[in-house]
Amino acid sequence: MLKKNIFFLVIISLFVFSITVNALPPAETRTVERAQRYAELGRVEEAIKMIEPLLDRFPADLKLLTSAHRIYLEAKDYEKALKILDMQKKVSLNGGRLYLDYADIFLKMGKMESADSVFQVFLKERGGGSQAYREISQALLNNGYYAEATQVYLDGRERLMDSAQFALELGNLYQRQRQYANAAREYFRFMVYDTAMHRTGEAQIRFLINNADEIEELKQAFRDIIAGYPDNYQSYQFYAELLVREGQYDSAFENYKIVDSLHFRNGQHLYGFAEAALNDHEFEMAARTCRYLLEKYPEQGYRERAQLTLAAALIQLGQPDSAVLVYHQVIESSPSPKLKFDGEYLLGILFLQELYQSDSARYYFNRILNSPQMQPWAEMVKIKIAESYIIDNELDTADSIFLSINTNGLKNDMKEELLFKRAQIKFFKQEFTDARGLYNHLTGLYPRSMYVNDCLRKILIIDENQGTGVIDLDMYAAAERLLWQNEADSALTKLVDLSGRGNSNLSAMATFLAGEILYEKEEYQQALEYFNRVLESFEESFYTAESQKYLGDLYYYHLNDHEKAREAYRVILENYPNKVLYEYARRQLRKIESS
Repeated sequence: MLKKNIFFLVIISLFVFSITVNALPPAETRTVERAQRYAELGRVEEAIKMIEPLLDRFPADLKLLTSAHRIYLEAKDYEKALKILDMQKKVSLNGGRLYLDYADIFLKMGKMESADSVFQVFLKERGGGSQAYREISQALLNNGYYAEATQVYLDGRERLMDSAQFALELGNLYQRQRQYANAAREYFRFMVYDTAMHRTGEAQIRFLINNADEIEELKQAFRDIIAGYPDNYQSYQFYAELLVREGQYDSAFENYKIVDSLHFRNGQHLYGFAEAALNDHEFEMAARTCRYLLEKYPEQGYRERAQLTLAAALIQLGQPDSAVLVYHQVIESSPSPKLKFDGEYLLGILFLQELYQSDSARYYFNRILNSPQMQPWAEMVKIKIAESYIIDNELDTADSIFLSINTNGLKNDMKEELLFKRAQIKFFKQEFTDARGLYNHLTGLYPRSMYVNDCLRKILIIDENQGTGVIDLDMYAAAERLLWQNEADSALTKLVDLSGRGNSNLSAMATFLAGEILYEKEEYQQALEYFNRVLESFEESFYTAESQKYLGDLYYYHLNDHEKAREAYRVILENYPNKVLYEYARRQLRKIESS
């Protein structure tokens, strides 16, 4: 027993001695670390000179060998890198990882067959599990072999006999190779089989729907998905979303009917589609969808919301009287105080901003103020009551109401609106110093407000038109006030006059606003002239991007010239970074391409 113990002690002592002999001393360790930093900084030759003498002295030190391997890779000296791996192999296979290092070098040398042979050894070493396939695929990706990495996953799926294995990885790979149809199939497979990661797959598919350029192939992929998963509502939903992207709203509507029949069966998906159509200015489709929903689900939860969307579509379709009736249905039948408020409030907005009947608007706003259930929205409604007095040209009354509003409970967007409209009142009254102060105050308090650009434009024209220019500023302020009061013809006369006065920012604003009025009056050829004048005479003005948008819309919706519309929208994509206009132009181009 004693001899046996002595024997083991001798073995352990020899092992420790071996490690000690091969281990790097502190000074040499610092040399290796310095060599690594040199290599990272591109000073590879210096790094090699520092590391090579140490390899003869410490041929079994893993830290040294690992560093030498990296440095030779930086130097692209693959033969020496292979020799380092041979030295390292005598010490440790690193759980099989060393085989991947061999394969990496072979790939860098373009020796695919050698790399593949090593991969097979690695698979055998690892037992052929899914993680081994992932590591091989990543080694290929690191060297730019996307098709081969894809094939590794496909082979792994076959050998593991799991059709859902590697679905997310394959989806990502296909997407990177712009094979969007295959990517969609894999993402859907991943979404269905890995319910815990459902939203990840869903997000990836929606990215493809919104960004892929091979639309026909992607449509075929979704048709295949529908055939494979006929009872899955999202297969139809994704296909419908792609149809919406193409502007094929009729086909999308039919698919949303199927979605509704497979999921919830309460109109939720139909309502979402109606809202999307409304936002895309497809007002006929929005109204049609809402009517279908209301007929199918006359008593269910989305009834009032569908009615509100229907009313909004009817307003845009030039049927305000029909919208009034729909709003009354919401007010009379909804059990929800919030939906009743929406009906009353939107009815007031309709009379205020579409019909310019300020007395009728105040009637509905005051009904809200007199309802105990609607008090949470009272201060918000007072903003609209004040606005109604601007329309009546009772500017002092409007301002006093604005000043009386308790802003503590208002959201920021309401506070911004209040402050902006107070500034507008001062501008309309031609009290430009006070107006400028309020515009400046708003931009300071709310630098991301939707009103900031308007405020900056007003500050600019006020500053530019002091002194002798104040006459033009007075005329412009009067034109804007008339426009707020629905006296478009009188406003247009003043704006046309200002449009021809030089090339100032004030003239640019007047020209653009004249174009907008003519557009609303359906005098499309004249509107086209004014928007073109903005682009030709005021190239540096705030209004060039918006004028370009109007050109596209005029050609597309009213002048039936899709080629010129396409050119106008493409200019927005190429020249203007405004995110909202950029996305709008992309949508319009998709509609043109699919028409």
